[in-house]
Amino acid sequence: MARIHFIKHGPFSGTNEHVRKQLVAEFPDHELRVIDVRKDWINRDPVIRLAGRVWAAVEFFPLVARRRRTIGDVYLRTRRMGQYLKQKARKEVVSNKDKPAFTFATQSLYDVAVPGIPHFVFTDHTHLANLYYPAFDRDTILPEKVIAMEKGVYTQAARVLVMGSHVKRSLEEHYQISPGKVVVCGGGPNVIDFPVLNNSSYSNGRIAFVGVEWERKGGPVLQDAFKKVKALHPDARLDIIGCELSGLPEGMVSHGRLPHAGVAALLAQASLFVFPTLIEPFGIAPIEAATMGLPVVATSIGALPDIVQDGKTGFLVPPHDSDSLADAICRLLAAPELAARLGTAGREHALMNFTWRGAGRIMGRAIREGLEHLPSSQ
Repeated sequence: MARIHFIKHGPFSGTNEHVRKQLVAEFPDHELRVIDVRKDWINRDPVIRLAGRVWAAVEFFPLVARRRRTIGDVYLRTRRMGQYLKQKARKEVVSNKDKPAFTFATQSLYDVAVPGIPHFVFTDHTHLANLYYPAFDRDTILPEKVIAMEKGVYTQAARVLVMGSHVKRSLEEHYQISPGKVVVCGGGPNVIDFPVLNNSSYSNGRIAFVGVEWERKGGPVLQDAFKKVKALHPDARLDIIGCELSGLPEGMVSHGRLPHAGVAALLAQASLFVFPTLIEPFGIAPIEAATMGLPVVATSIGALPDIVQDGKTGFLVPPHDSDSLADAICRLLAAPELAARLGTAGREHALMNFTWRGAGRIMGRAIREGLEHLPSSQ
């Protein structure tokens, strides 16, 4: 039986498990060998585990010393760690009697392509795509040598599969990767079973927000906007899911981290979903909200313009603009019939364009096409 080496790093916000299932579905006649670089390679070698921190501290000393980056941020991006992981990937190939039909890696933090083996990469971001975000701190951009290593990840791949169109744009603009080599696959929700909406036909005044990183997800902007919303809609309530916050004003309720079922249950009680994030590679939460039938108000960054059709399934607002955010929220709270119409359209859009099965089909086609067009030397 032909084999696939699926190389990943941790759960990748749940994405890796979804990708694994899609590879199995698309290539049922292949054996899938899953390799976690942290669990299966780094953590099993105490010397490398320690050396990795030393390499990161030395290679990125200026950024780490000025606290512009942490050791964890750059742990997998050092030259020495890159060499180690590439060597491990080669050993995985030669230690088996039959070579894999192809290798497949998620994210682009390291290059694990093996000469002579077709390789594919699936990612939600590039490092230089951060330049598209007004809120991104340019002082944290990694050195040119790291960008060159990252470009090598894309250059070595037969196809680069991405979740959002802005990543495709970055690969072409920042890394000079051929447009024909990059395929936008999208993604889907983490929630499997969606409850039926229970929001009094979009008239209960409840607003939902999901995000663990309050600052990065635009929480302070949302809090400022909610003050303006509350002045016009005194009964409005904002459910904050994912963050542990205290001392909130009236109407704002922090629920902390919840299991997927708990998140879905709160979304089902909302009339609209807000996502004022400032830096966002993709955005699973707005997909889940849209799939449930909620209109989404989000910032016009990253892949969110792919997910939210402005004026059709929700509203897009500029980042850091609490006035525009408040206006969009108030517009939906004041017109339940508009919220219902946009929510219905958003659900149709999500079910048609943002499911993991749909992403898997695109992924499978791209891989098969990449294998068919490989140079004869491979």
